[in-house]
Amino acid sequence: MAARRDPLAEYNKRRDFSETREPRGSRSHCRSNRKRFLVQKHDATRLHYDFRLEWDGVLKSWAVTRGPSLNPQDKRLAVRTEDHPLAYGDFEGTIPEKQYGGGTVMLWDTGWWEPENDPDEGLREGKLTFHLHGERMQGGWALVRMRPRPGEKRENWLLIKEGDDIATEDGEILLEDYQTSVTTGRSMDEIAAGEGERKKHVWASNRSTSENLRAGAVDPPSTKQSKSPTLSTRTISEGQRKRKEASAVTPETPKPATKSRGKSQVKAAKASSTKDSSSAAEETVLGVRITHPERILFEGQSISKLDLARYYAVVADRMLPYAAEHLLSLVRAPQGVKGPRFYQKHASEGFPDEIKEVPVTESSGETENYMYVRDAKGVVAAVQMGTLEFHIWGSRFDKLETPDRLIFDLDPDEGLDFAVVKTAAVALHDALDEIGLKSIPMVTGGKGVHVIVPLVARATWPEAKGFAKTFAQGFAEREPDNFVATMSKEKRKGRIFIDWLRNERGATAIAPYSTRARSGGPVATPISWDELSALEAANGFRIPDILERIESGIDPWRDLGKVRQSLTRKILDKLGVEDVD
Repeated sequence: MAARRDPLAEYNKRRDFSETREPRGSRSHCRSNRKRFLVQKHDATRLHYDFRLEWDGVLKSWAVTRGPSLNPQDKRLAVRTEDHPLAYGDFEGTIPEKQYGGGTVMLWDTGWWEPENDPDEGLREGKLTFHLHGERMQGGWALVRMRPRPGEKRENWLLIKEGDDIATEDGEILLEDYQTSVTTGRSMDEIAAGEGERKKHVWASNRSTSENLRAGAVDPPSTKQSKSPTLSTRTISEGQRKRKEASAVTPETPKPATKSRGKSQVKAAKASSTKDSSSAAEETVLGVRITHPERILFEGQSISKLDLARYYAVVADRMLPYAAEHLLSLVRAPQGVKGPRFYQKHASEGFPDEIKEVPVTESSGETENYMYVRDAKGVVAAVQMGTLEFHIWGSRFDKLETPDRLIFDLDPDEGLDFAVVKTAAVALHDALDEIGLKSIPMVTGGKGVHVIVPLVARATWPEAKGFAKTFAQGFAEREPDNFVATMSKEKRKGRIFIDWLRNERGATAIAPYSTRARSGGPVATPISWDELSALEAANGFRIPDILERIESGIDPWRDLGKVRQSLTRKILDKLGVEDVD
């Protein structure tokens, strides 16, 4: 029997390891179930981005000449190169000038990837579709091989962004916004000059307080109860369908954020002139200065940046019990919904002090500073930075390994009526109730419904993910004509995807009361099960509607804090749940 060809033979042949610091090529397998992906910014003969996917013990590699783009219309040339060893995924430095690929190499992005089709078949047939879970590149992507021209030796592919919520017309913003290493924080010039890494003292969530302090880690921020000011408001009435827009907010006596206000604490009155909303006295909200306050962020609703800051100042008491001290990812669109947008989960230079940071040890062993907010000022500060959407982890930063909620995101195929989604949500609610778990609904501001299971933070992420996967797949198996538990769009046709993947460490979901970066400014709105039956769509609530609900004292989740339940061993065993890494 012929010996199997060494996939790293070409890699080793091209390099003189007595001259270069690059790792020698030896095939290996990662013990993790997650397959790594990474991007290295490489200033060789010309600047390009090396895109690499772990498969079959090596890093399958492509040189993307212009770098990745978030615009699905941009089809970026990706030239297939030799396989690289897994150890290359940690390489950052300078390759000597006369060596193959001589130049500066930056580790620009790292994470894990989830294939949507069989990778071996995709590589053979010339179409590989996958989902990226990176620090910078996320969502659906595809690699498509081009038909070779006569005499052409190199293998040309195209790297294409899928048209999802992360996609944007301004595809270049991904490269423009991230100019430093994802691991060391260094620029290309700093790497070329051999300057040292920017070391972090990391507070590891799997160590005790005393162990962290002995290791020299930074003491984590206080975990005292979140607080935000009590506010009084007045709103501008536009006269259409009784819609109201937030117009002014002033701080009063501090009050815990975990208690909601009643009618007496949110007062509304018509404004005499829209000029008042752009006056100098009203350009500060909760002490946070709002630049470009007149900029319209949501067309149609005529909601300005100042209006949005005031909305979040009012709604913070409702939002913070679920979002405070949870790690954040932000969708920023400084020019509004019609302008470019990008997804950000690490604070960059120039962020206000009200947006806090905490170093987190990721599952890969790498560390990054993640963002969170503690109070209403932090939420407003994020708006000042152009934030239109808040996405939160399922656990607090001081209890990262134990989620405090589960989410089943019901994502319908295009064309399915919302009545079908409502029926599905009630079916999930009833099934969870039979198991002994209470659940609450939230319309997402998009097409779907989140069925949320509040938890006491005891179960681990693998247990939570295992339960969610088993529960969702059980539904799909019992009603295959109505449900699917895999994200493949082909399999989703005419069905509802029960997205259980939000129940893993590092995954995020839209925060309650967050606006969505979509036309009209829909809001992710907590509702009751009784309310759900009367709704006509998942995106029907707007900012004026939320303010009106607060003014009327409507709070469907008022008693949520009284729910004390967890994923007990009895529940896990009943479903035959196995932990999922």
